[in-house]
Amino acid sequence: MTRRLIAGLLVAGVAALGATAAQAQSQQPSISSAWEHTNLSQEDCFARAKATMDRLNYQRIEKIGNTTFGDRGNFQIGIRCVSEKQMYYVFGGGPGDQDAQLDKYINEMKASFGSR
Repeated sequence: MTRRLIAGLLVAGVAALGATAAQAQSQQPSISSAWEHTNLSQEDCFARAKATMDRLNYQRIEKIGNTTFGDRGNFQIGIRCVSEKQMYYVFGGGPGDQDAQLDKYINEMKASFGSR
């Protein structure tokens, strides 16, 4: 009887480890980025980044260093302004099982930022 109990606990433990590994894999983050040239000054770039995020309904928009961040659901997107190099960089992260949605948000942000 003790052997059956031990064997049963071992099988349950191995099954739990398999479920945990699968769960951990689905929780890996997704990241994406894009960059583009700009002739904007640093301050104009920040202002455009904030206006773009406002227009696209991002939440908790804040500027940290050279980057303006905003949240959209489970995703966080950043626009880094590097005026001395005449470029801006759009990047973001979110749930690992939603790569296509993240790419959509990055491309939407880049297009909207550059269209003004």
